[in-house]
Amino acid sequence: MATPARKTAENALRACRRVQRSQVLIATALRTGVATLVIVAGGIWLGRVPESVSVAMGLVFVSIADLPGAPRDRLRMMLWGLLWTTLGVLIGGLVGEIGALHVAVAIVLSLACGFAASLGIAGGLFGTLTLVLFACYAGTSVGTEFALLDALLFAGGGVLAFVLVALPFPLRQLDSERQAVARAYAEIAQATRESGVELSAPTIAAAVHSAQALIDRAGCSGPTREWLEGLTANAERIRLVLLGILGEEGESPDETRELLRRLAPAATAAAQILHRRHREAELRRAIDDLAGTPLDSAALTVMRDEGVSAFRSTADLLAQPWPVGRRAEFVLTKVPSPPVMARLRAHLHWGDPVAEHAVRLTVAFGVATAVAVAVGFPHAYWLPLTVAWVAKPDLGGTVTRVTMRILGTVVGVVICAACIAIIMQTPIPGALLALGTAASASLALAYLWANYPIAVVGITLFVLFSDYLSGEDQPETLVLRLVATVAAGLWVLLVTLVRPRRSGPQAVDAMRRACAALRDYAAAVRTGNGIVEARAAVLAARTAALGAVTAAEAEPRGIWERPGPRINAEDAAPLLSDIILATSEIVAEDLLREHDEDDPELWGRIDASLADLEQRVGALGSTR
Repeated sequence: MATPARKTAENALRACRRVQRSQVLIATALRTGVATLVIVAGGIWLGRVPESVSVAMGLVFVSIADLPGAPRDRLRMMLWGLLWTTLGVLIGGLVGEIGALHVAVAIVLSLACGFAASLGIAGGLFGTLTLVLFACYAGTSVGTEFALLDALLFAGGGVLAFVLVALPFPLRQLDSERQAVARAYAEIAQATRESGVELSAPTIAAAVHSAQALIDRAGCSGPTREWLEGLTANAERIRLVLLGILGEEGESPDETRELLRRLAPAATAAAQILHRRHREAELRRAIDDLAGTPLDSAALTVMRDEGVSAFRSTADLLAQPWPVGRRAEFVLTKVPSPPVMARLRAHLHWGDPVAEHAVRLTVAFGVATAVAVAVGFPHAYWLPLTVAWVAKPDLGGTVTRVTMRILGTVVGVVICAACIAIIMQTPIPGALLALGTAASASLALAYLWANYPIAVVGITLFVLFSDYLSGEDQPETLVLRLVATVAAGLWVLLVTLVRPRRSGPQAVDAMRRACAALRDYAAAVRTGNGIVEARAAVLAARTAALGAVTAAEAEPRGIWERPGPRINAEDAAPLLSDIILATSEIVAEDLLREHDEDDPELWGRIDASLADLEQRVGALGSTR
């Protein structure tokens, strides 16, 4: 039987292998890579390599701050990211040569960046990037070594990143909105190709929800809103069909697999069309193939027809003139946002998760900076830099990030060593280094949201190639970077494991709420009242349970544990899958009743499943 430590490691490694294909940002990667190549190659040609490196750093790191969302949200967040990352570069350059001041500023800055997590995903990301750049510019001679000049050059690269993102927006082509809807269809296609559709169900739901939220935030109106919401509603309907099919898997496994197999091409074609990769004929053929699926099960026949109807509606919407460009309609309204200071003050008390994260980050980053300043070996700044990258508010997230960071850095260093050995033997090492820097920037941006270890490989290569361009790196220092990465990762784990805040209690409560929401949904389907609201409540409760259980699976045993209930993640994970399966059975009955069908046997399975789930969740909550 696997030990808890081994189980934690296996879960972390499994997270490293997971790739969200629909989140691979090809256009962003190409745009950033080409711009980086032009900047670095221009610096080599003009003999201004240090200056070009700082500009390229600004381009890449502000591009990382380009969070998915509505165009105006993306641009606003990029400007905030530009401001805070430039401050990190400036402050790091100013204090880097003054040891005591360097450490003191690192402590204050890490505390502030830790509290930035209270401002949401954007705040946490900007805090991380600011600390990373502070560590980089304070601990190495990257750039020109003149703090103000480096900050200005970095800001110039950031402005270029902003302009490259902003330029397409006046064309009103709805790129962000179309890509969000396309991602929902792509997630459906990926789920139907893999075993265990129930594992992908929350991801599909999140993609559909994100698309709808983006349409709202973008201020789409008139025919534009109707068009996008029609596509999103069809994706949601297909998601429900998938769950309904899953609810019949136990009764008709072969027919279920065949039906899922035929769903994939239609979803793929719809996603491709939205990306303007014209495949209208493929979509129609895939729909016809789906409609011709031979089935004996009456319930699966209903599911098939529902899916065909939704896909035909999608095909019709995609065939009409798109309401984009000059035909696009928007009503830009101000979206209320809570005051920043009020949000920060709400977390200024001990026992608050954000406050505890800020303190842990301060200890981890401050000590790592002090060690780097004291030992003074080449590239010791890699210690605090790694701490800034991997430290997360939750224990499970930190364990996973440390594993991902170490794996990504090892791969990046090995690739870099091989590339440098080859490049330095050629007559054009500068040109090849510029090409490698651009390629690594593209890799990092492409997989930033799809697979963190691959993004780490890209970031590692980008920094290493930048150092080689500046003439500040030697092959033997690559080993030191590996040692620093492992040491920093272990140090962050040690700090995080002291009185950790566990996800177990939240997981138990979330699963209890999910069971209650399932009861309400089943009652709503039986009575025909409040079905949509009950279904939305199930989705919200199930998503919360998934997050808590996933986090609990990656949490090792801590030091000086808090009192409270503990759960066995091996018991909790199957429960989560069974909650999704129970949802699928109710969805199946929901779809059948819409067609004046009813399956008494299915209701029997639903009642038995809910009773079993409630009993098992109750037993799980008593584990200590």
